[in-house]
Amino acid sequence: MQLWRKNRAPTRYSANLLVGGGSHRVTIMNVHDEGVGLEGAPQIAVGATVTLQVIHHRLPAKVVWRKGTASGVVFQTRLGPQILTILRRLVGQPIR
Repeated sequence: MQLWRKNRAPTRYSANLLVGGGSHRVTIMNVHDEGVGLEGAPQIAVGATVTLQVIHHRLPAKVVWRKGTASGVVFQTRLGPQILTILRRLVGQPIR
């Protein structure tokens, strides 16, 4: 078992979390090519399948941890370099 975490780039960007036909506004707090940390997510069970909608992209994912209103999701497919670069550049940008 590995005891390290992937390098995460801090960011602060508003996105929509699509769950069971509903849409919830969340803030992406950090990002790496396999997932993101979110703030403001509704009470969703660990293991639930969700879709993160950000910058005109819909990214299927699974909730892997949750603590209060914070949660982490892992994408079904790693982010490509283009969208990963865009999300990493949003550090310090106002939330839209």
